Formats: sequence, structure tokens, C-alpha cells
Amino acid sequence: MHVRTILLFCLAPFFIGALQGCGGSDDPPDENTDVAGPLGECPPSPDAQVTLGFDTLQNKCITCHTKEKTDLLSRGGAPTSVNVDDENSVTAEAVKIYNRVKDGTMPPADPQSAETVEAIRVYLACEAL
Repeated sequence: MHVRTILLFCLAPFFIGALQGCGGSDDPPDENTDVAGPLGECPPSPDAQVTLGFDTLQNKCITCHTKEKTDLLSRGGAPTSVNVDDENSVTAEAVKIYNRVKDGTMPPADPQSAETVEAIRVYLACEAL
């Protein structure tokens, strides 16, 4: 009986730790993640930001991310699943588009200002999802 008690006390922390891992992440939520969706809420008066976000995607991204180009070479290596001139593609890839713009990897060698990144987020949150 004594051995069982010792084993129980020795192994209990491992079992409790394993159970805590099943509950999800302890990381704080991303500032743009809430009940509205992964891109956050659409603000009350988004028109100017929606326009800026849409225009930025059309002017900066369409060179490579267009359904008119079907091979990787002409697309500059851009995946064929992401086309900013195709509403279904933008909807399906909205979070991916935002994350790439937010982390500064898209468009290549041309990171966008914080204002423009937020406008793209608002466009995607309000129009694409």
C-alpha cells in the first residue's frame, strides 16, 4: 500500500499536467481575433478603410495574384489559390492574405504602413468574410 501511495504522489503531477494541455492554448488571443472572426470586427463606419484596403490589394498584389496568370513563373511564384481579382479566392484566403500583409512578407520588398495593413484587415473582415 505504501508503494501505491508514493507512486500516486509521484505520478499525479504528470497526469494533471497532461490534462491541462487538453484545454487549449494559454496564449493571449491575437488583437484581431474575437467572436466576430479571425480578422476581428468590422468597424461601424468602414467605408474609407474598405476602399483603401481593396485598392491596395488591386494595385499592389494583382501583378502576381491574378486569375489571368496560371503558371508560377508568370505569377512570380505566387500560389494559384490566391487571386485578389476573384471574390471567392479572397474569401477563402482572407486570413492568409491578411497575415502575409501584416507580417510584411507581402507584397515582397514593399511592406505596407500600419494604416494600410489595418485597411486591408477591415476590407477583408467587412467584405470578404
